[in-house]
Amino acid sequence: MAALFQNYLDVCTNELGKIVHALSEHYNFDSKEAMAYIAEENRRKGFRIPKNTKRAAREAAKEKKLAEKEQLKKDKKAARERKKAIKLAAQEEARKAKVIVKIKNINPNASTANLALDELKVLLKSERKKVADAKRLQERILKFRRQLLDINPAAECKFLPIDELKKLLKEERKKQRATTSK
Repeated sequence: MAALFQNYLDVCTNELGKIVHALSEHYNFDSKEAMAYIAEENRRKGFRIPKNTKRAAREAAKEKKLAEKEQLKKDKKAARERKKAIKLAAQEEARKAKVIVKIKNINPNASTANLALDELKVLLKSERKKVADAKRLQERILKFRRQLLDINPAAECKFLPIDELKKLLKEERKKQRATTSK
């Protein structure tokens, strides 16, 4: 600490010497004499290196140690945060993989590339809805076929779309009413 303070004093003295030299050239006085006068004044006023350098060195070491502890704490906290982020990312990827498997089980041709988890969930929901709609439609078709075959067992109703089945069922009902009313 004393060496640092002495170094600081030397730098200040050099700078002061430069300023006094520049002033001496401008105002025509002896710069060595002026510097000797300034040095004498400083000695008279008691300008010296502080005595408590050991205490200051201890305090500086203590502060340095505290700063190192704080930095170590920050580093540990950052490491924990990184570890937590990695764990969360892995969990997110696992969830995405599960949702993708569910989607592929429903529709193997569904495109799931580069989709976030939320988007995958929406896609899964829409695929499930498509399956439910198709199932409902199939049930309606089967219902219409049964009704049609109950009315006319010889009716050709395989592979017909639902609209044609409805028309055919309507016609068969009209024929049935016409024959029963006669």
